[in-house]
Amino acid sequence: MTAPLVLILVGFFTILAAAVFFVARAARKESAARRRLATELGFMPVADAGELQTRLAAARGRQRPGLLRLTHVFRRQEALGTLWLYSLHRRNFDESGTRRGKRPSRSHYTPLETDAVALVARDWNWPRCVATPRLIGPGKLATFANRMADTLVEANARRLDFPQIFDLDEFYIVASYGKAPDLPDAFLHALAAAPGLILHLGGDTLTLSWANARTQPPDNARMRQLVDLARQLARALGNG
Repeated sequence: MTAPLVLILVGFFTILAAAVFFVARAARKESAARRRLATELGFMPVADAGELQTRLAAARGRQRPGLLRLTHVFRRQEALGTLWLYSLHRRNFDESGTRRGKRPSRSHYTPLETDAVALVARDWNWPRCVATPRLIGPGKLATFANRMADTLVEANARRLDFPQIFDLDEFYIVASYGKAPDLPDAFLHALAAAPGLILHLGGDTLTLSWANARTQPPDNARMRQLVDLARQLARALGNG
């Protein structure tokens, strides 16, 4: 092996080692930041999140909870129920190792929810429904995107309209799977007053996340607001 080739190989492996080091350091810093934030909000880390994973799968209508993966899981017990902080991912390989979807083979997981909040109230039994934000703003692009979203939703679910709730149908697409839930007006008003959320409700579980969480990671104020919104919506559901 010639000296120039040796130098090239040494340089390559040095760069590769440095990249791995910086990625690992960034991941450690991210985990430490999330832990600090959760601690400030009164949450404790959870080692075994199987209970939450099963509930999230049910709320999302997924038949195979094992294809989901949870990270950064924290829990807090309150009078309303159990509050959870988490990030949720979908495995791109099934249990037999077969690739699922079109993600690159090097990417084993696809993010579904980042920095989300769940509230579990064991006396609930809500039909499954979801609320996703509409594209807000004038213009043909927003109109076209929202019409496409309506079409996609109606192909798989029943879109629900709430003309009596100011701004709700403008800000959100709300859909149910199976029986339509009898959602209290207080819940719907609270949702309409907080645009930009992704909401899942089913059985005894309510989940919330910011739709732009991947591009704008929640800081303390945004996460505190998300937790407070979960409490507010849960109280409205409990009183409905």
